[in-house]
Amino acid sequence: MKKFEFLLFFSCLLCACSSSDELKKLDRILDNAPVYERSFHRQIDSLKTCFSEAENDSARFRIAWEISDRYKVYNIDTCLQYVRLMEDNARSEKETLIARSALVYALVCMGKDQEALDIFHSIPTDFPFDEDTRIYYEGGVHLFWTMAELHPEIKDSCWKIRQKIRLELLQHDSTSYFGKTYLIHEKNTEKKYDELEDIARSILALDDLPLRYRAITEDNLGLLMRKTNRKDEAIELFTQAAIIDLTTATKEYNSLYHLARLLHEKGDNERACRYMIRTVNDAIFCNYYSHYKRSALAAPMIHRAFLQESARNKRHMSELTILLALLLAVATLLLVARHIYAGRERVAAEKIRVTNEKLKIANVQLKDGNAIRDNVLSQYMEKSAYYIKMVDEVKSTMRRTYRKEGQDALLKMLRSPAYSDTEFKNYFREFDEGILRMFPHFIEEVNRLTTPEHAFSLDKNGSFSTELRVLALIRLGITDSSQIANALNISIGTTYVYRYRMRHSAVCPPEEFENRIREIGLYD
Repeated sequence: MKKFEFLLFFSCLLCACSSSDELKKLDRILDNAPVYERSFHRQIDSLKTCFSEAENDSARFRIAWEISDRYKVYNIDTCLQYVRLMEDNARSEKETLIARSALVYALVCMGKDQEALDIFHSIPTDFPFDEDTRIYYEGGVHLFWTMAELHPEIKDSCWKIRQKIRLELLQHDSTSYFGKTYLIHEKNTEKKYDELEDIARSILALDDLPLRYRAITEDNLGLLMRKTNRKDEAIELFTQAAIIDLTTATKEYNSLYHLARLLHEKGDNERACRYMIRTVNDAIFCNYYSHYKRSALAAPMIHRAFLQESARNKRHMSELTILLALLLAVATLLLVARHIYAGRERVAAEKIRVTNEKLKIANVQLKDGNAIRDNVLSQYMEKSAYYIKMVDEVKSTMRRTYRKEGQDALLKMLRSPAYSDTEFKNYFREFDEGILRMFPHFIEEVNRLTTPEHAFSLDKNGSFSTELRVLALIRLGITDSSQIANALNISIGTTYVYRYRMRHSAVCPPEEFENRIREIGLYD
């Protein structure tokens, strides 16, 4: 028993040492990324030259297919361009089926699942299966997997369709790399992890397995190792897959993302941060929609990693802060770039903002109305009391005049206009003073809204002109011309003339003038 435990410990130690060496190798590859990018472009340029020199449509179709397949893991936008060229050069029913299936795959990668679904349903299914037409099944599986992830309300039905397509493919092909890969997914669904591992290792044992397929298989096997809590083996597999992805200039990958998350769990936050930033940058460059959501969700994890790293080593605080700022900036750009998929949220936020602004204005107007109401009410009560006393005094004066001087003297007193004129002067004087108490800069604000030749000022007695009083009543909320005429003891016709003349002497559009007057002092 002790011997077995020792062997187990020794094997784990060797695995950890191997993982450490592989991670250092991966770090060097990340630093030399431009070298692998140039190699990729040289291969692509060679294919593009072959395409331009191709002698017939069939040759151009095959070369465009190969170029689009290369770009499928590098940049989806460019991949779509060559898929369109495949459609243009397709001359047989088989070539058309291949081009349409490739278009489905590319559109799904870009997040255009509804358009991809329409095209997928338009493809005839009565075709013989071979290595080329297998792309139809690949596009269908990818389409319904993506739709299940993006639309939870139809997830179950999408999974069933995906399962059906996958089983149809397995009926035709269960021995090739593709058939075994889909068989891996079946075993994972059935939770038959031992059989899954055997199939994955049988794929990796193939001598002629292309690097791209090897990386995918190692990543799938790494996920199994992680699920079964064999994290050191998972790190080694993810690292090997990431090395292949980066040396082949692949931008659409899972390996480095899975490795970063696992390293974060293991406490290697420095590497996790660096790997996740590279993952986010590659996701943006590739424009692979299904990775946008995943990359955005990685931001909180990296934030926690920064905090943990900062707590353990304060000397790295400034570096971690810069990295976090870069990550948040990238995440922000990512969200902005995909703003079309967050349109509803932005519309709702805009509605809330507009509503809040309206509420703020309504609150200001309510406060203004309350202030005016309180002021006018106090003046009303004061003047009412004053005039009640005046009525009593007038009645007393009339009785004394009648008793002492007789009826003729009383009639003479009643016909005299001096008293009402004096009271109107007092009434207007107090009205003007009240307006200036409520709105100290009323005249200056009115003059800002009118042309210089129509500017207002107080007369020699310090009183308002009739036009200013009309505007003052409008500011108080009295906009009915008959009410204004009664308040100022003028005719309605005169009121209309004043209002028309002042609207057309404004610096703003005439229809906005009185609204601007009602806003005077509103935000002081």
